[in-house]
Amino acid sequence: MDTLMVAAERDPSFEVTVDVAVGTVGAGGAVWEFDLDERTLWLLLNGYDDIAVTLREAESIAAYETSRPYWLPSLRKGHAAVPRAHTAQETT
Repeated sequence: MDTLMVAAERDPSFEVTVDVAVGTVGAGGAVWEFDLDERTLWLLLNGYDDIAVTLREAESIAAYETSRPYWLPSLRKGHAAVPRAHTAQETT
């Protein structure tokens, strides 16, 4: 890493190539290997962050939310995020 930083400071146009799929960084004729865990590799190769992964499930999340009882906390529009308190008359 120090070698790359020194080279980049000397020449701002210094090119570095990162091959995420292979796990290598190449620059100035040298190549370094690096490891990524399986999830990080999958995220990078697919261009995802944690929000994008969640949004892939938006349809199933929406279906789940619509099936929940009205008195539970909800993310649905028009429903309170926190259930309101019921009066004694409403609960009998």
